Amino acid sequence: MAVLIRFQTFIKEKQFRFLGAWWEGDGREFEFNGGYRTRHDVLIDFVGQTVRQKRLTGLTCKSDEADVPVEEKTCGQANADEMSVQHVLWHPDHVQFHVRGSAKNPLVGTAFPLDYEFDVVVRNDEYNMVTLSGRHDGAPCYEVYKCASFNNFVPLPLYRWNSQSLLRLGGIMEIRVPSITG
Repeated sequence: MAVLIRFQTFIKEKQFRFLGAWWEGDGREFEFNGGYRTRHDVLIDFVGQTVRQKRLTGLTCKSDEADVPVEEKTCGQANADEMSVQHVLWHPDHVQFHVRGSAKNPLVGTAFPLDYEFDVVVRNDEYNMVTLSGRHDGAPCYEVYKCASFNNFVPLPLYRWNSQSLLRLGGIMEIRVPSITG
């Protein structure tokens, strides 16, 4: 049995004005395979008792004017080194771990990072039930999905958060996620 949990952040707008420049967003709603600011995949293999992760960040681009070709934009990629899986504990019927993520806008030296952290329990049963709780910043949008081998890896949404303003990116992780099971 294997379970994939995807922790993903994105910006709904295709393009937006912020800090005196035009920025590219991801231009999408909630979806498993959409564009992202961060994508953190955690793959749990109950047979081999392994937890592997894949850490990705999307391309960040800005320009002085709206709707300019990509070759006229300044682009960069955030560092994914601050995305991690920690404190993995295996039990006979479940595994538990802590997921943490932090990534900064690579084009703004003083940018606040987008931050999240979740405590996760994945059951080794016929439905691979996942329970998570945690916290994150108020921006951008956050989503968590579960894909399990029992359902041929069809993604099931566990959690979704609509960003209220990119100004909520800094400071403490003010959004608390109560215990969710799915």
